[in-house]
Amino acid sequence: MASTLTNLLVHVIFSTKQRQPFIHDALRPELHAYAAAVCAEDGAPVIVVGSATDHIHLVLRFRAEFALSDIVRALKSNTSRWINQRFPPDNARFAWQSGYAAYTVSEPRLPVLRKYLQNQLAHHRRVSFQAEYLLFLERHRVDYDKRYVFD
Repeated sequence: MASTLTNLLVHVIFSTKQRQPFIHDALRPELHAYAAAVCAEDGAPVIVVGSATDHIHLVLRFRAEFALSDIVRALKSNTSRWINQRFPPDNARFAWQSGYAAYTVSEPRLPVLRKYLQNQLAHHRRVSFQAEYLLFLERHRVDYDKRYVFD
């Protein structure tokens, strides 16, 4: 009997709108758990998640029949709604940037990526999100227009 066998791992990164430093220490663990629950419900279990004050990284495992764009759209809309209800911002509604970046990951690279994502706060004391994001785009040979990378 023929089967479709996959191990599709994707590293997804997106920022808070205008890189507002909204992901604080009290929010971080709950956000990670909620994001993982949303992805699992949509058929894309989270392997590892990490964040800094202004962005989040997730490594997802998803089945071939799902579209990554649908999973990320649901993730961003559900977590935005949840943050605004659970941790309402002082001055404005919380929102994520409109876009995202996503790259494939090989299973053997997961230990290195896991360590990197779990140390986001320390890492971003040395490197800005914007510099890191552009480095990922270039490293993964993603064509982009600098005018539209950040919103």
